[in-house]
Amino acid sequence: MDNPYKIDEGKIAPLDEAVYFAEKYGLHANIAMHRLPGYCVNQDEKIEEKGNLWTDSNMLDAAVYQWTEIAKRYKSISSDKLSFNVINEPDRNITAAQYKTVNERVINDVRKISPDRLFILDGICYGDIPPVDAMRYFENCGYSCRGYEPRRLTHYFGGKNEEKPKWPDMRRFDNNGDFTLRNRCDLDEFFGVWAALSETLSVGVHCGEMAVYHKCPHDVAMRWLEDTLDSLKSYNIGWAFWNLRGKFGIMDNGRDDIEMTDFHGHKLDTKMLKLLQKY
Repeated sequence: MDNPYKIDEGKIAPLDEAVYFAEKYGLHANIAMHRLPGYCVNQDEKIEEKGNLWTDSNMLDAAVYQWTEIAKRYKSISSDKLSFNVINEPDRNITAAQYKTVNERVINDVRKISPDRLFILDGICYGDIPPVDAMRYFENCGYSCRGYEPRRLTHYFGGKNEEKPKWPDMRRFDNNGDFTLRNRCDLDEFFGVWAALSETLSVGVHCGEMAVYHKCPHDVAMRWLEDTLDSLKSYNIGWAFWNLRGKFGIMDNGRDDIEMTDFHGHKLDTKMLKLLQKY
């Protein structure tokens, strides 16, 4: 990112299109920044950052500039049709104070432009840990958890040193190398914390991502997915699937352990689609 204060109209055009189609078809759109100056959760993306969003005021200033430009661009679109997510999946190394500082700067400056703009903020540690201090402090904000537990299952890449996933009874290791069994009760405990905070603090909670990588056996993925969807439903937590098309998705996911359905030139995982439609 050579110049974080330069807006590339060519690269922002697809965003304009997405917002347009969401409005056209009566969908709510949420703009989530996957990368801001000084931070991106995907460390394998080979862009050398020139500072740290969470500790460097110069990076935060640049991030605020980018967000205020977005706010100006879509100022005419009401908050019930468009919300913002400051940064995708803050990592485990930041503090509650750093989380609050970054989000507060962006929210305050955006709301000078769009006073009623709704924000949906990701939890800490890649979305897993509720940012309780922020939940008690910010107004007109919802919060986004993740549906990737256990990651040894959802992010199984088929490496020779990886334990082949199963569900239920996926092993979970603690810091001493011991393990317990993972099952539906663990999912209920995980989402139950978010649900309890939602009720206690009167804030909305949404599961912003959930899915299974295509290397996980399909039957295992389906059992885990149904338990996850049912757990979320029991707590009245909405969800979004990552992704529609791709290796975590229901279309063109590259699976070779099931028969895919031809769909307008794409390969569709019909069984998984039907499960999603059930919930």
